[in-house]
Amino acid sequence: MIAGIANLSRTMAGAFAWVALIAIILIMAITWVDVLGAKLFNYPVPGLTELVTSLHLMLIASAIGLAELRGFQVRVEFFVQKLPRRVQIVFTAFAAAVTAAFFIVLGWHAYFFGASLIRSGETTGTILIPLWPLAFWLVVCSIPACLVFLGELLHSVSGGTNK
Repeated sequence: MIAGIANLSRTMAGAFAWVALIAIILIMAITWVDVLGAKLFNYPVPGLTELVTSLHLMLIASAIGLAELRGFQVRVEFFVQKLPRRVQIVFTAFAAAVTAAFFIVLGWHAYFFGASLIRSGETTGTILIPLWPLAFWLVVCSIPACLVFLGELLHSVSGGTNK
């Protein structure tokens, strides 16, 4: 079961990492076009802030699971490393459980927020990008993040240590 969750979370996080890569390339391209347009033609990209902000949300949400799998998340472990192994396992399991619960709650609330954005028809101010797809993307991206931390929890409870 632990191996299945680990494989599923790795697969999903890897796929979402491609979305993050595309988002960062688009951010760079749009910014480059904006700078050239503003300096050479006195015509910046309309709604640049809205485009880049939306892409940043996609970038960050897409990369959360992979960042945890690769160990890029910040952890302060100097205190925990001095404790006995059983206590380390308890701390690791507790942290993984709390973080998995956080992503469950985040996905849950993002779902209802996205539904309310659909009902209200809310968009960005300048170029009218609908906001509901971003909320639902956050829901989708919370799934691999939750799976990663659930896998860490199961690994920890089964007697392993993380990283």
